Amino acid sequence: MNNYNLKKGLIREKVNKFQTNKVYGVNVDNLFFNYILKFITYFKKYNFNLNILDLGTGTGIVPRTIYSKSNEKLSIHGIDVSKELISIAKSLDSKTNYSVIKTKLNSSKKYTIVTNRLCPRYKISDLSKNISLNGIYIFKEYDEYRGLKEIKDLFSKRWITRKYSSDFISELNKYNFKYIYLQKYLYFRKYTIDEMDSILKSTNIIQNYSEKDYIKIKKKLGVSFLITQDPYLIIASKNFNFLNKIL
Repeated sequence: MNNYNLKKGLIREKVNKFQTNKVYGVNVDNLFFNYILKFITYFKKYNFNLNILDLGTGTGIVPRTIYSKSNEKLSIHGIDVSKELISIAKSLDSKTNYSVIKTKLNSSKKYTIVTNRLCPRYKISDLSKNISLNGIYIFKEYDEYRGLKEIKDLFSKRWITRKYSSDFISELNKYNFKYIYLQKYLYFRKYTIDEMDSILKSTNIIQNYSEKDYIKIKKKLGVSFLITQDPYLIIASKNFNFLNKIL
């Protein structure tokens, strides 16, 4: 399992590098980080004890990006299920406290900001007690199409579904998050066939994805094509009704 995660995590790191500047619409990744920075500024302004938890941190992309964009002194804890990916994250970033955690956090430590970028593995039911009463949960994910509508249309019978945004909203409601912000987006992103191949190898989207599928995509869509993406952002708090002031 860990080797599997390592292989896919390294491919995902490569995917993150080539996905910049190819969006024909809103760059939701930029929004994700900009909101985090706004929350950091807000909490610092009012002297909150600021602790940040990054779920499914992988090779540490989110903590490294936050550090690169913020001038504040921060305490960030990144967790992932893969020992190998955490090892890579530690080698790239000495500021963040990285650890391997399968599902629940074993401590009662409270975090002011909990970030989750594309990792539905960690459930609110396991982490709700670790988000401070005045804290923020910010989650970026893809909805029904998993960011790949035209690919889903080609492989609908082997498409691996997972929870939609509505499912996560229901879970947040169940665990007493009173202030919930959901924003959905729909736009195009340009890919080459080899970039798409990397994406499909790096996550479970098509059952038993193979070289034959690569050839099918190339035949149907060509070597370069636009793909419809459907990302969304969820931002939630149990106690603060200040979200509209920041968002």
